[in-house]
Amino acid sequence: MLQRMFQLTIAGLLPLTFLFAISAKADTTLVGTSLSSTLGGAELCPIADGCQNRFSEFSSPQAFDINDVKVVISGPGLTDTNTNGNFQVFLDTQPGSLTNVSTAIGTGHLTFGLMDAEGSAVQTFDFSGLNIPILANSNYFLEVDGQNLNWNSASPLLGTLGTLGSQLSCDPFSQCGQGVSKYDPFPRTYAMQISGDPIPTPEPSSLLLFATGLFSAGIVTIRGRGGWPRSDP
Repeated sequence: MLQRMFQLTIAGLLPLTFLFAISAKADTTLVGTSLSSTLGGAELCPIADGCQNRFSEFSSPQAFDINDVKVVISGPGLTDTNTNGNFQVFLDTQPGSLTNVSTAIGTGHLTFGLMDAEGSAVQTFDFSGLNIPILANSNYFLEVDGQNLNWNSASPLLGTLGTLGSQLSCDPFSQCGQGVSKYDPFPRTYAMQISGDPIPTPEPSSLLLFATGLFSAGIVTIRGRGGWPRSDP
């Protein structure tokens, strides 16, 4: 009975040993900026009703599972003509390309009055509960688009896992997202944070540990059944 309990203990601990050997998941900020000290934003609809889309490029040196995205939105915009404070957030692979893959992250609404000063209403929107895997060493773009709003800017965070790239806007007089878009650089960094979990990959030492554990469990099982089978001479 004691030997049987030992076998069960070994069998139960092996999966846990393997999991801990790989690494425990911890919520990590992939890329982002400060969310508290933001500056006046870039308008989402700056010229008449030719609405602009804004893009923040980023990449990660390892595979990552995005579960939370935050953006800082303010309003009204400079050219607001109504109180429609709706906006949408997407994750794009190749904006402006016919091969672009766009993943919806969420929609938000900022409340403001028609007579409010430009950018006087400011809010951080948190889109959580996501499950968006991204590949290592690939470029992605966080997109925000809407009307009568600004996407605020801020200083990039230091020491994040990933890297921020170009900050872009789509020319409202181009056919944005239809293969012939024109993208202009934005001189500051859009206020945002992307968080989640690095996707672990087993290291050779971890695999060796797992294999050694399986071998040991096999030896214990064989001995518990009466030892190695004997062959008659």
